[in-house]
Amino acid sequence: MSVKKGGLHGIWGTNSGNVYALWSAAVVHFDGNTWLPVPGLDKEHFWGIHGSEAANVWAVGDQGVAFHFDGHWHEVKTPTKQTLRGVFARDPADVWAVGDAGTLLHWDGHVWTATLAPTEARGRSILGVWSRTPNDAWAVGDFGIALHWDGVQWTRGATGIELPLGAVSGTSADDVWAVGSGGTILHYDGTNWRPSSSGATGTLFALWAEDRKNAWAVGDHGTIVHWDGARWTPSPFGSEDDLHGIWAPIGRDIWVVGFSKTSGKTSTWRRKH
Repeated sequence: MSVKKGGLHGIWGTNSGNVYALWSAAVVHFDGNTWLPVPGLDKEHFWGIHGSEAANVWAVGDQGVAFHFDGHWHEVKTPTKQTLRGVFARDPADVWAVGDAGTLLHWDGHVWTATLAPTEARGRSILGVWSRTPNDAWAVGDFGIALHWDGVQWTRGATGIELPLGAVSGTSADDVWAVGSGGTILHYDGTNWRPSSSGATGTLFALWAEDRKNAWAVGDHGTIVHWDGARWTPSPFGSEDDLHGIWAPIGRDIWVVGFSKTSGKTSTWRRKH
């Protein structure tokens, strides 16, 4: 890996020759052979990266910063100075970014607009977001917050927990997962959020749901767990590195990124399909 020490904490791509990851105060790109910093994106601290296609990639971070790749990278102004913690791009005209103080921003292809968080979510950090359609999105965050967008407004769903939730991903309106502190895994069946056990006890930082029989979560101390449609089981990683990002495109390789707390070195794990 041709980057300096520092943790990788987010990853997204279109194929094995076009992968982006977040590294400290930079976005790095893998072209199939080498990881290199993206020119011009080395002065901000980024927390979230996602895209819908090769020419629609977003990276968000501190002070409400948002950069968009539509053939070239450029900054796009947002209506907030709050730190943006996560982003999800469903298509070029439907992108959500979430962050501190209940920040929930929507991109319609032309401009970022702030949407109103429910009263109980204002002042809380929103850490992850996933969108299925323009009328069906979920955002999760501190104190077990899970918010649902119905195309008009955000409402809070009852999770039954107060631990932070850091990531959310799904495959349909009745198949949505959320993960967070203490090994928490929750599943939404279209009506209720219910706990699901994996045996993990540390924080789960990232999540990728591929279909009803394939979901992955990663976290502290090299934790990787896999859902097979019936149960969560551990998948050996081979180290105690903390894992903060996963990208598992349908039918393709599985990529995991993180870092070692002791050495500060980056970690990448790729399981070829």
